[in-house]
Amino acid sequence: RMLVSHSQTAPLSSRPDAQYTVQLMTEDWAVVVGTCRLMCPQTEVDRRQAERRVHVLETNVLQTRGDEDRPQMVKEYRRSAAGTELCKADDLRPIEVLEKTMDYLLDRILKRDDLKREIVHSFVEDRIRSVLQDMTIQRLHCVRSLGIVRQCFIYFIYSEY
Repeated sequence: RMLVSHSQTAPLSSRPDAQYTVQLMTEDWAVVVGTCRLMCPQTEVDRRQAERRVHVLETNVLQTRGDEDRPQMVKEYRRSAAGTELCKADDLRPIEVLEKTMDYLLDRILKRDDLKREIVHSFVEDRIRSVLQDMTIQRLHCVRSLGIVRQCFIYFIYSEY
C-alpha cells in the first residue's frame, strides 16, 4: 500500500497504478481514494455477468468503446458483511466518476419510459445508495460531493420517497 499525505495528493491521472490502495493519512484515520474510472468496477461486471445478475436497464443501453460494445453497467449497492472488503481503491469511484454516474442515472435512466416506473426507480435508488456508499467510504466532503447530495435530495423529493 502507498500512503500519501494531504500535501502530496496529486490528480488521479498521475497517481500510481490502480492496483495500489492509495490512502490519505491524517491524525486519527486513513481514507481510501477511489481509482475506478468506470461506473461499475470490472470485477463486479465480470461477477454479475457470470452470475447472470445484469439488470434489464443495463442490458439495453450500450456504451461504445472503439470497436467494442458492452453493457453500460452501474455499480450495485452492497452491504458490508464479514469477509467482504468494500474499501478496495480499484472498486471505489472517485468524485468525477460519481458525478458522471449520477448524471447518467438522472438524465438517461430515469427518463426511460419503456419499463414500469417501479423497475426504473428501484434500479436508480439502488445505484444512488451505491454512489452515497462510495462517497462515505472515501469521506468525500467537498463542494462537488454536496452537488451529488443535492441531486439525491431532489431525486428523492421527485420520486416521493
